[in-house]
Amino acid sequence: MHLRVPLIPAVNVVGPAVNSPTPPTGADRFGFLVSQLHTAVDLDSFWKASLQLLSELIPHHSCSLLYRIVDQETLSSRHHMPGARADRRSVSNLFIAQSFLARHLQIKLYTFSQVLAEDPSAHERRLAQQCPGIEPWDDFVHLAFWDGDRPDAVLSVRRGKTQGAFSAQEIGLLENLHPVIEAGLQRLRRLAEERSQHLSVERFLAEVPVPVLFLDSQLRLIYASREGYAMCAKWNFGEQSARYLALGLRAVGKAFGQRRRSSGQGGRARGCSCRP
Repeated sequence: MHLRVPLIPAVNVVGPAVNSPTPPTGADRFGFLVSQLHTAVDLDSFWKASLQLLSELIPHHSCSLLYRIVDQETLSSRHHMPGARADRRSVSNLFIAQSFLARHLQIKLYTFSQVLAEDPSAHERRLAQQCPGIEPWDDFVHLAFWDGDRPDAVLSVRRGKTQGAFSAQEIGLLENLHPVIEAGLQRLRRLAEERSQHLSVERFLAEVPVPVLFLDSQLRLIYASREGYAMCAKWNFGEQSARYLALGLRAVGKAFGQRRRSSGQGGRARGCSCRP
């Protein structure tokens, strides 16, 4: 299905002035929402910005973002839908569309009606995803984002009887949003790669048996290995005092290091003088 609709008007992707008395409207509002999407630093902030954009542009029953897809069950997901949190598990997969995607590599937009036309059993899979006591969804539009021949992410926008069928204009609007959302997803991937590389370097440096210190142009400490901190202590307090400090802080430092690694934070350090 290919629909010809007017493109989203080009806008300056900037936020409102800091002291602006009223929120931006119209094209300025769209530009602001896109800027929020493109400055997200993690999946949660990206999803929040995506949801705000969809909420203002497309009435929907529910929506989901399936991200870092390995197979139809192994993925990260975020959802906005009625009902209990436990009910979200029913849509945290690609059971309905997996075979359709395998037959249509690189497709960017498709609907439940298209899936159903090729695979009538998709109707039963749709019913299995409905939550008891909540108005069911009847149709969806999926935006698919690919890594080669593998779907890497899918944004699902679902509608029920209350919202009615998707119009050609609404489907066209979602089609035009595809490159906007894809740019944000690519940025998320780059940031994740950078964090992974940073963590690998930090773990390597932690095992180097000599002091390692990284300073900025103002000689402020931005990273230090354990041996580097010990050297700083000797410079600032003398060897004997540094020995007592090391004994007292060793347990605390070990616990802090474990907590930092488990949270995926980088090895930045502040507030230590490194001048001998």
